[in-house]
Amino acid sequence: MSMGYPPVTSTPFFPIRRWLRLTAAILSTVLIVSLTACAGLPPAGINPVSLAYPSPYETNLGKIALASTPEGKTEQSGFRLLPLGAFAFDTRIELIRRAQHTIDLQYYVIGSDESGRTVFKELAAAAARGVRVRMLVDDLFTVGQDQSLLNLSQQANVEVRLFNPFPAGRTSLWSKFLFSLNDFHRVNHRMHNKLFVADNAMAIVGGRNIGDEYFMFAKAANFIDLDTFVIGDIVRDLSEVFDRYWNSLYVYPADQIISAYRRDDAPNFPHAPDFGISSTRAPLPPTLRDDLDYPPLAVELERGKLDLLWAPATVFADSPMKVAGLTEGSMHMTVHSSITQIMRSAQQEVIVISPYFIPGKTGMEGIRGLSERKVRMVLVTNSLASTDSPLVHIGYSRYRKEMIKLGVEIHEINPMRSKDDKRSLDFGNSQAMLHAKIAVIDRKQVFIGSMNSDPRSSRQNTEMGVIIQDSRMAGQILDLMHKDGPKATFLLRPSITAAGIEWIGNDSLDLDENKEEILDDEPGAGFFLKLALRLLDPFAPEELL
Repeated sequence: MSMGYPPVTSTPFFPIRRWLRLTAAILSTVLIVSLTACAGLPPAGINPVSLAYPSPYETNLGKIALASTPEGKTEQSGFRLLPLGAFAFDTRIELIRRAQHTIDLQYYVIGSDESGRTVFKELAAAAARGVRVRMLVDDLFTVGQDQSLLNLSQQANVEVRLFNPFPAGRTSLWSKFLFSLNDFHRVNHRMHNKLFVADNAMAIVGGRNIGDEYFMFAKAANFIDLDTFVIGDIVRDLSEVFDRYWNSLYVYPADQIISAYRRDDAPNFPHAPDFGISSTRAPLPPTLRDDLDYPPLAVELERGKLDLLWAPATVFADSPMKVAGLTEGSMHMTVHSSITQIMRSAQQEVIVISPYFIPGKTGMEGIRGLSERKVRMVLVTNSLASTDSPLVHIGYSRYRKEMIKLGVEIHEINPMRSKDDKRSLDFGNSQAMLHAKIAVIDRKQVFIGSMNSDPRSSRQNTEMGVIIQDSRMAGQILDLMHKDGPKATFLLRPSITAAGIEWIGNDSLDLDENKEEILDDEPGAGFFLKLALRLLDPFAPEELL
């Protein structure tokens, strides 16, 4: 009676159920507190400081880079877009095989699939011939990979480090967070960077992680993605970014984290397959050409000279200190803030390609400013049916109608049309999902990097990318966008329907015909998915999406 419950005699089962639920809640809380109390990181040791290879032009790759530099372009950098996944993967493998001194990798995700294991195998082979390998991976999606990471880190000339690691619960993503609830503010900040550097002479930067779905090798679903191969002075700037992260306070040797966990949880430790078991993917045939008519990189490396676009470029990278949280004074120093300011300065046109787009209050102010100045804005993003993050779609959909009213031309990916179209990006029988992160400003500046247009990229995750001052590259990206025209996307426009939006697509099975299809609800998305998102909408704060 002291708890305010009715007498047992009046409702015999009601109080028992209440007490059971209360007891379960108390026990759960005690269990979680007990678990998280001992889930701290091991004492921070003094990691050996190491830096990028200081003499890149003494290497074979460096000599090819020099030979490829046009006269008068020594202060610029050379670029080649990598629109096709198979070419992007092949380029990485060729650089690993041809590196002589150093290979540096920094990724948010390195999958445990065939692509990831093949990269592991090639890195081990490079280390065996004396190449120093430094691999830095964010620790969020390393579930099931501890054994492979440990195997690789124990090879001579290899060092593997984890960014902002989870000290316990490493058997699943949920258990990682469960064991870190007392440290949620820290583990909610992740390293989203994607960078590959060989001999400090050649690099790859952009949106792709390492995994089958990023290279069009997965059977169920693949990402539409883009990164760029680069040589020249900017490579040294990219290496400085890698060194800054590699030697930061938020990085731990993988074997230190994994070994500490194994001592505590040895009976349940998941034994992942050895990375050397997987077969190595065959090199691309030299006669093959990508969408921009480039051959595989090996063809030009053998020739000793590369055909590239040369242009001034600037590297943008968040500080690893972002993991500690931003202050009002440091907000303007982020990649997101810098790129947003460049887009706001556009005079004629801004084209944004982003898989996740949540503008927020500040972003909407920028869009209204562009609209008032009659600057055209085009947005290409995922539809509900194509996104791999439906919860993020909640945040995006809150702004969609207002953006359309302000004149933003919104195109959403049609996953099934991209699947059926074999003329450019070959998805086979898989579904297409957008993952590229690109901005084209006034058809003169191009941003390519890891940054999404959402609060997580703005505040929680570290990001990086490059701004390239080149109208030819802008033209290449627009050509890639327009290759399939309306067949690969839905165009959104206002309507008088309940949704207030209609989706305009191409309903023809013959891709050379234009038969307009008009839909009044999220195309391709099932009833239960749409219902679930409507129910979750009130409980999805924008800052956590």
